[in-house]
Amino acid sequence: RAYWRQRMLYRALRQSCDRVITVSGSVRSHHLRRSGLSANKVVTIHNGIELDRFTAPTQEQREALWASFGVPQDAPLIVAVAVLRAAKGVQHLIDAAPAILRSQSEARVLIVGTGSYESSLRERVTALGIGDRVIFAGHREDVPVVLSAGDVFVLPTLRDALPTVVIEAMAAGTPVVA
Repeated sequence: RAYWRQRMLYRALRQSCDRVITVSGSVRSHHLRRSGLSANKVVTIHNGIELDRFTAPTQEQREALWASFGVPQDAPLIVAVAVLRAAKGVQHLIDAAPAILRSQSEARVLIVGTGSYESSLRERVTALGIGDRVIFAGHREDVPVVLSAGDVFVLPTLRDALPTVVIEAMAAGTPVVA
């Protein structure tokens, strides 16, 4: 079924579109290989962000943010920001958390976002017995500050062309594991 849907999509693109926009060179190459689209019809426009939103927080801002989550000031903070669905791979971060916590006993994992997979992720955290180290922060409007305040950003996405949040974490100056 997916095969035929893909074929119909590419046929529609070939016949009906003047341009097809992709977010990365690898996505462009993928579509050129599979679609039969002419190379001059497929262009890449990379995701963009507003860099001025990503400034390092003051020590006071960082301390206030960490305190709001109950994170000790000396604890390493691992941040993940995603729509909580299986394809974002946050379950893999949760599965890795016990090993991380064995080597960094004070570490905390902060998961920012909401979605249909949240209850499954919470259940997994409970089953692993790490509920005191994993914080579900829900939807946040201050993602640039959260990214800047973290020690490392993790996005174990299983399939993503060019996740904007990875670019945002880089702009925030936070090391990225993706």
